[in-house]
Amino acid sequence: MDSFSEVYKSFNFEKMPIESLIKISSLVDARKDPHKNNDTEQTVLSAADKIISLQNNKNTFSIGNKIYEELNKLIVEKNTKQFERKNGDNFSLPDKIQKNSGVYKIIKTTAGYKFVLVSNIGEVLSTSEVYSTLESCINGIKSLQKHGHADIEDQSSENYNNIVNPKYEMYVDKEGLFRFRLKASNGLILSTSKGYFKKDECLGAIQKMRESVNTNDVEKG
Repeated sequence: MDSFSEVYKSFNFEKMPIESLIKISSLVDARKDPHKNNDTEQTVLSAADKIISLQNNKNTFSIGNKIYEELNKLIVEKNTKQFERKNGDNFSLPDKIQKNSGVYKIIKTTAGYKFVLVSNIGEVLSTSEVYSTLESCINGIKSLQKHGHADIEDQSSENYNNIVNPKYEMYVDKEGLFRFRLKASNGLILSTSKGYFKKDECLGAIQKMRESVNTNDVEKG
């Protein structure tokens, strides 16, 4: 079996535009068959499909998860470099990037529209379900903005306390990764996160969600 470095090198992520990297991360987050997304470029579909296949195989599970982790680190790195180029030599990440400066990216799929919330440094924080129309997708963003400061129900802990909606449900999936889903006041799931190896990372992502949900920046892909 190839080593992690050999498999990672075969993806050639460094030469991909950041928009493609975000789409790959979003497809893996959704855990859906990339081949059904015929509106997305083939290189993106192939990469997402390969990562999911690696994660689904018990012999390559750790390699697939590490590649996915490195992919998201590369997204953050590329976004940081873009900010550095825009702000010159005096660039300072804490000073130049303010809270609530994330962006909603609306993505057209074969079944309709979905959105991802991306943090101010390019990390995909959560992904919505697919909406049948663009208008309903935009309404989903408005609902996320309304409920995005909800409390956390930590289902990863024993004897956790149920809290009323809206809420973030943090849980452990069948692969042992920490995830969260944000539920509206009516119980509908507004968006779901990727998997995190550590609980603190998942809690940190929820905090980033709270800091980013009120952004009015929306991009249509």
